[in-house]
Amino acid sequence: IERQDMASGPAVVEYLGGILERGDRSVMVHCEGTRALTCRQPVRALSGAFLDAAMAAGAAVVPE
Repeated sequence: IERQDMASGPAVVEYLGGILERGDRSVMVHCEGTRALTCRQPVRALSGAFLDAAMAAGAAVVPE
């Protein structure tokens, strides 16, 4: 999801959900994106949309 186009978020989640539903690939969501300043900063918020898409597809959710 591009920070300059946050409205693209739902389309990205829908696309990833389709990948999971087909079952031929897995999906990894990097919560902090490419502009994180440190790896030691804990994730404070994550949209539930990613979890909803995984659960709707019957995919396993593995926190890292």
